[in-house]
Amino acid sequence: MDLKPNLLTEYYFDNNILYTLSSKFYDSMDESMNHILNSYKGYKTYMTHTEGDNYYVVKFTNNDKLFYIIQLVE
Repeated sequence: MDLKPNLLTEYYFDNNILYTLSSKFYDSMDESMNHILNSYKGYKTYMTHTEGDNYYVVKFTNNDKLFYIIQLVE
């Protein structure tokens, strides 16, 4: 289990405008993922990460306008 605190931010992108829908701190990556999966039940997700970065991008396979960024807090 990853116990690093992180900031979970939800975004919505439409007509070339990026909206921030919510932000919340969580104690672990598991808590962040549980929030995402409970908020959008039935949606399939995938996560991208570039080595050396302190954030992960979580996107939905069936909705390309919504996404989350999980930023690890050092």
